[in-house]
Amino acid sequence: MATEPKVWVFMPAGAQNGPSGRPQCEERLDLLKDRRTKKAMDIGTGVGEELKGPANAQKLGWTPDWISGMPYTVHMGNEDLSELFRAEQENDNDTQDRFWGTIEWLTRLQPLPLSVGLHGARLASPVVVLDDRRYNWRVPLADLFALQDWHGEIIQKIRARGLVPAIETVAPSQFVGPPLYGEDAVWVPMTYHEARIGAHPVDLCYLRDVYDCEIWVDLEHLFFGLNFFNQEANYAWMSEGLSKSPLQCRYGEVSNLAADGKPYSIAGLFDKDELVRRVGYAAELGWPPFSPSPMDMSRAIEMMSASHLHVGGSLAEVVDILPGEQPPPAEYLEGIEKVLAPYPGMLEETRGKRVGSHGSIYRTDKKLEGRLRVALANGGKTFLVETSGLTPKDCWYWAKEDALEFSFFELLAMFGKLLT
Repeated sequence: MATEPKVWVFMPAGAQNGPSGRPQCEERLDLLKDRRTKKAMDIGTGVGEELKGPANAQKLGWTPDWISGMPYTVHMGNEDLSELFRAEQENDNDTQDRFWGTIEWLTRLQPLPLSVGLHGARLASPVVVLDDRRYNWRVPLADLFALQDWHGEIIQKIRARGLVPAIETVAPSQFVGPPLYGEDAVWVPMTYHEARIGAHPVDLCYLRDVYDCEIWVDLEHLFFGLNFFNQEANYAWMSEGLSKSPLQCRYGEVSNLAADGKPYSIAGLFDKDELVRRVGYAAELGWPPFSPSPMDMSRAIEMMSASHLHVGGSLAEVVDILPGEQPPPAEYLEGIEKVLAPYPGMLEETRGKRVGSHGSIYRTDKKLEGRLRVALANGGKTFLVETSGLTPKDCWYWAKEDALEFSFFELLAMFGKLLT
């Protein structure tokens, strides 16, 4: 009798045709024939898929038979909840019907997906003037609480239909790019802040504990979010005196978030205001939000105890172009200039910089290995490869052409070490 795999590595795939002319999700099955995959499966690593773009898959008649019955998760569109929230506010019935139509379609699939992941909705329009104030908090705090509870209602409606809803970690700092700064815009090595559900581990744990949803942990999004709220890495300048809000200057540390060393739970939190209790950070209009008690990656992963994680290789959101690295192509630089043309002085901030997200996975990455160890010790079961391949005229001009396949085999090798 075959034994249940100790861990699963998932690959993202859609129902549209890939390079071979076959559906992308079928092309992924070719990885099962590789000797490296077979070796990994022999020592306890299973292979699955994450269906991207379910609305398009529905139109194409996708079924789990397309992936030979492999276990799978479903990733709804990144903006689906933001659009659903807007549609409810504006009585846009067509958008609401499309969302719930896709959910109803998922309920008819056999077998059902392990879980259905969603990015939390943003609060108000994220389009902001790109100047030194682009990281400031711009929305009423009461609206954030209402949006959080709205997510709870959506979670309960999805669960009532027999599916397992999951809210994914998202970064509070977003890249400047399409469609908000132009439908044909390139992704610029520059970020701005937007208020969004799922930006902090406490926020997600509140939804889990109060509304019974799963958490998907995107390790890269989590890392970027902690850097932002802890005011580290790309955001270290925020901790300087003139950049601190009056609230931050007088805020004492919340010191007992995990004093007993056990996994966090909302019931065990003691915080000085409702915002920190429910979302994990403090904010004041016109100033950058911040975490009164900085949290590291290990504590955050332990706190959320997620079974499904997204894995990529990344150093920071925006990194320096090092000597010897491939320079940005001229067409991409022209695209950056076009996006930033309305914002005098901002172009200089991008000089010598590149987007650092969605890099390839390397088995020698000790920081990633450590995070995976923590995840495995706290319920981690399925791990999605999330990297970006080469886009010669856009922000991933520096990436590997075969980044997904390369990273898949590197992650298999990493788990080969972790499981033996």
